Order: sequence, then C-alpha cells, then structure tokens
Amino acid sequence: MARKRCVLRWGAAVGLYWAACAAHVWRTGGLLALGLAWNMLLALLPLCFACAAGRCRLWAGRAALAVLWLLFLPNTFYMLTDLIHTPQKMEWVNAADWTVRHSENVSDWLLTLLLGTGAVLAVLLGLEAMRVFRVYCCVHWPRPAVWAGGGAVLLLCGFGMYIGRFLRLNSWDILHPLALLRRV
Repeated sequence: MARKRCVLRWGAAVGLYWAACAAHVWRTGGLLALGLAWNMLLALLPLCFACAAGRCRLWAGRAALAVLWLLFLPNTFYMLTDLIHTPQKMEWVNAADWTVRHSENVSDWLLTLLLGTGAVLAVLLGLEAMRVFRVYCCVHWPRPAVWAGGGAVLLLCGFGMYIGRFLRLNSWDILHPLALLRRV
C-alpha cells in the first residue's frame, strides 16, 4: 500500500506539472511545454516500473520490469538537458551605468520556471525510482553489489542522456537494435 501511495503522490506532482505545461501552451501558443509534459510522463515511468517489479511474483515479469526501468530511467535525468531551452536575454548589464537589467517578458520567466521545476521534479522522480529499486534489490543481492550496480546505472544514465540530447535517440529506439547500435 505504501508503494501505491508513493506513486499516487508523485503522480499528483506530475499532474500539477502537466497543468502548468497546458497553461503555458494556452497562454503563449508555444509548443515547447508539450514536449516538457511528454518528457515528464517518460520520467514518471521508471518509478512505476520499479514499484511494479517489487510487487510482481513471476521472475520473468520482474526481469522485464527491471529492463524497462533501466531503459526509461535516463529520461528522468534527461530533463536537466531541457534547460538549454531557457530564453537567452533574461538578464544583462547596461554598459552605460553598469546596472543589471532583467527581462520584462513574463512568458520568458514562466518558461524558465517551468523548465527549472521540470528538471528538479524529474531528477527527484529518478532518485525515487532508484531508491525503490535499490530497496527491492537489497533483498536479493548483497549491499556492495547493489551500490556498485547503482553507480553503473548512473553512468548508463549519463550515456543515455548523451544519446538522447546529441544523437536524438529515444527509449523506443531499442525496438530497432541494429539501427541503434550503428548510430551509437
């Protein structure tokens, strides 16, 4: 029951973020927030997979959920890279009197707030998904192995972020493994 409440709480936070994304699209007409909402859905999935793996009774089901957890986990940390969409001219120094000026464009500030909130929420989702999975793994494996595995998972997440941002590949590209390997 505690896992279900955990997912519901995080789901509520993601729902509020989606509402903020929808409000931003409605207010500005820009579609970037739709991409942010999609990325947040992908960031919620690893937590769902980790909780489901802990409840699954079949070994094959747990293994499949663990693979899905690992494939989707980089999406949580990937949202940090969405910060590149932060508007450029938010602050500048006036050369004449060296005063700092700030943008008066409310939409730019709201987008910056949306990007930052999304990045923090997604990273927290990723850390929670790792915590839930670690608790599950500690039951079956020795602690040093679990901690070493956690470090390896974080390295894989970093590689996944690179693949997503710079090679522009997605989690579902695993469905075409040969093309994926050629590209990587």
